[in-house]
Amino acid sequence: MLRLVKWLFILTVFVAVAAVAAVVVGPQFINWQQYKRQVEAVLLKTTGYQVKLDGAIEVATWPKPRVYIEGVRVLPFVGEQPIFSAQNIRAEAALLSLLRLQLELTQASVDQPKIYLLPDTTGAQNWVPVGASISSNRSGVGDLGLIAGLGEIKINNAQIIIENAKTGSTQRLEDLNILVNGVDIRNTGIKAIGRFDGTNLNVDANLNLEDFDELPVRLKTSFAEATVALQGTLMNNRKGVGYTGSVNVDVQRPATMLPRLSAVATVPPAASEWLGRFAAVKFVGNVQATPTQVTIENMELALDDTSLKGSVDLARPADGKPKLTLRLNSDGLD
Repeated sequence: MLRLVKWLFILTVFVAVAAVAAVVVGPQFINWQQYKRQVEAVLLKTTGYQVKLDGAIEVATWPKPRVYIEGVRVLPFVGEQPIFSAQNIRAEAALLSLLRLQLELTQASVDQPKIYLLPDTTGAQNWVPVGASISSNRSGVGDLGLIAGLGEIKINNAQIIIENAKTGSTQRLEDLNILVNGVDIRNTGIKAIGRFDGTNLNVDANLNLEDFDELPVRLKTSFAEATVALQGTLMNNRKGVGYTGSVNVDVQRPATMLPRLSAVATVPPAASEWLGRFAAVKFVGNVQATPTQVTIENMELALDDTSLKGSVDLARPADGKPKLTLRLNSDGLD
């Protein structure tokens, strides 16, 4: 009897070791190239986007689970230029996190990604299915509870091109390098530097990525001689995306800055001409913004040596006619 128990114990240990070895060593001997089409089919079914894997695929589980993919493309719904392409994508995770059914990235990188966005002459967008729209998933996808950490993520030499066929304009964000420090997902740091239409761009942000529905954010962006700082909460719900928090804007030499900002924001010609008269424009205030209404309290607008203080309410009623209410303090004009 003791002999039987001994052999059963040896057999159990052998099976356990063999199982672990199969999991650890097995992926190195699998020809992952033959499963490309199956992976592409799964991605199409789950995301709605047609992804093409053109290069090599490598998967390993020891000493750390890691994936390496070459030649990734996401095909457009309109036109021929891919929405997204990358030379290669690498990702490495902590093995213990996977055993806990969580994902903890230790490091990841994306080399030479390119994003190409094309609103065509009919108003169709190459990243949205024709005759449909991709809406946010409210089934809990925003909850990142399964992600234990993002580690260090590097995006190297990225390029974003927005080519508007209707207006004939093209904006380029080039030489973009992004570093994400997400060891603590509740205090994820993001630093980015690049050039927007030839002008230097610098972004420094901290985000709490525990829940995308209410996303605490601290952001500072420098674009040439303009600086924008936010500290508040981004909210995502059925009504759309909103923001609550402080806003601080500092624009030096607006006469030269406004033409550059027009690539990303619409500035009425009359307002652009008026602001261009000043050497410096500064704005601070507490903002509550939704798709239908923007309220600014404790506002201060400084135009050189002149300061206006008060509040602003901009509403967009159902009839589509914006309504602007401006209230200035009695001492608002210095």
